[in-house]
This record gives sequence, structure tokens and C-alpha cells, in this order.
Amino acid sequence: MHEIVLQITLYAIPVLLSITVHEFFHGYVAYRLGDPTARILGRLTLNPLAHIDLFGTILLPLILIITNSSFLIAWAKPVPINPLNFKKPYRDMALSSLAGPLSNILLCIVFFLLFNIFFRNTQLLGLYGNANLIKQMLRAGFFINFALFAFNMLPVPPLDGSKILLAILPKEGRNFIEKIEPYGFFIILVLLFFRIIDLYMLFMANLLKYLLFFIGGF
Repeated sequence: MHEIVLQITLYAIPVLLSITVHEFFHGYVAYRLGDPTARILGRLTLNPLAHIDLFGTILLPLILIITNSSFLIAWAKPVPINPLNFKKPYRDMALSSLAGPLSNILLCIVFFLLFNIFFRNTQLLGLYGNANLIKQMLRAGFFINFALFAFNMLPVPPLDGSKILLAILPKEGRNFIEKIEPYGFFIILVLLFFRIIDLYMLFMANLLKYLLFFIGGF
């Protein structure tokens, strides 16, 4: 029980920060491209309370932590975007969608730099009473954001990867993606149940492991 509480403590702040920034970037880029929907509905904010989804933000991460899952994913309430406000709907929707995963890569870099600045310098370690907790939280933030990037880039609706795919597919491909979009949540559940997403995330984790090996570890 103590271990579960510790895991929740370590992951709560990084998860909230990561999904909030992710959704904010969706809305901000959409706003810059001509769609004010997120701003009008109060979603163009860094207040996490505006983005929390009961299942995706709270219940799913808890289930994954309690079951000792090999990866942790979460999501927030999707920021509302109206593609009719865009000059080029497919292109601008893809750019707005890409902004979310790219924000997670940016946060990966921030967590990595903070970790290296504060915990590779032994003279600074004595300045922090909870140095080990902060160290683990920074590591958790790094890996959570990479997982969010990898998960959201899956080309399965309603994930961001599917919106990016729509911008480059021919008309027939777009029609297919748009037809299955209402069933996207169930498709994701099926992929999770048959552990296909596990295999994909393991592949992405191995890529990350090799990248970290070349840049000096984490």
C-alpha cells in the first residue's frame, strides 16, 4: 500500500502538468490558426482543473499504477476545435493536433535538463531535503511525457496521430478514418486488451533506451 501511495505521489504532478500543457498547446495553435473555440469555452488555460477527465486523468492512471503496468498513459478532456474556422481545415487540424505531442517532447527536454542540472552536480544535492523524491519525480515526468508523445502519435481516432494522418491521406483514406472515428475509443480499448499498444509502447521504449544510451543515460 505504501508503495502505491508513493507511486501516486510521484506521478500526480507530472501527469497533471503534462496533460495540461498538451491540451493548452492544442488550443493555442488552433487559436493562432484562426479558431477561437477553445478560448471562448475557457479551455485556453494552464489551469489543470479545466482539462481533467475523470477516466483518462484519474481512473486510468490509478488502474495502471495499481496493476503495476509497464507503462503509464493518461489523457484530458479534448480541447474543442472547430475546423470550419481554419483556412485549410485538414492541414491546420493536423498542425493543431501535432502541437500536443510536440509539447510533450518539449517537456521531456525540460525534465531531462532539470535532472542533469540538479542531480549530476553533487554539490547541489545537499541543498534539497527531499532530493531523492524530486529526482524520481523528474524522471517520472520525463518518461510520462515520452509515453504521452508515443501514445498520442498512434494513427487511431481520436488520437492526434489520426488527425495528422488525415492531412496526408488521399480522399479514400480520409473517408475511412472519418467513418471509424465514432468507434475510436472502443478500438483503443480493444488494442489495449490484446496488448497491441503494449507492444508498440515497448518498441518506442526501446528506441528511447538507445537514444538515452547515446546521450549519456538518465
